[in-house]
Amino acid sequence: MKKLFSTILLGMSGLMLGCGDERLAPDTNEGQPRGSETSQASESFQVEPNSEQTPEAIASYKAGDGFQFSGLQFRLRRGQVALTEKGLEGTGLLLVNGPLAPSIYSDALISVGFEVSDEDSSFAELMAFVRNDASQGIRLRMNSSSVILIGPQGQLTVVRENRTKRELSLEIHNSEDPSHIILWDQWEVGRFTDEIFDSALDAGPLGSRAFGRARGNFFGVELKNATLTRIERRSRIARPH
Repeated sequence: MKKLFSTILLGMSGLMLGCGDERLAPDTNEGQPRGSETSQASESFQVEPNSEQTPEAIASYKAGDGFQFSGLQFRLRRGQVALTEKGLEGTGLLLVNGPLAPSIYSDALISVGFEVSDEDSSFAELMAFVRNDASQGIRLRMNSSSVILIGPQGQLTVVRENRTKRELSLEIHNSEDPSHIILWDQWEVGRFTDEIFDSALDAGPLGSRAFGRARGNFFGVELKNATLTRIERRSRIARPH
């Protein structure tokens, strides 16, 4: 009888010790819903997503659609583009609703961010002081190997460098005849970091006459397998006369 009683006491002590161990053990699933232990274990074996994958479209637009991007109201004249986390991607011609400047004979400064692919056919183009049909303006075109300025009377390659991403600012003094064009590299907190091109100084003997004068008052962007990451119509030109 004593032996049996001792055995029972030993068993109860073991149970009490076991209960004490459970109370001291940290609860790794505290605050988790029931059944989360299984999902938590499986998550540790999930493969990380590939950061190089094409960003998922937030919205897509076809010719005739109107939409807002970077604080401006656009209308897609032709093509098809998608809004992603990177910006507006695809192939199409987009014009901003409303005039660029108070008049056709005003000055303007527009800043853009472009990303193109390595394909020869890929390009992104800023159009300024164009007509409603996107003609007769000053254009800033970027591809993976160069930056080109295009005017009604001619064009000039102003940068030769292999890059697929750029932030540029195009300043146009359309108050002058012909238009005086200045191209700036990206800016930092209200100041420009580098002047790339000044048509009055860098366009050779013809100067600004190499480009002519723009004859419209609209602006927009043309993309071919490219991305517009940002666009801003700035309130003041960087180099007033």
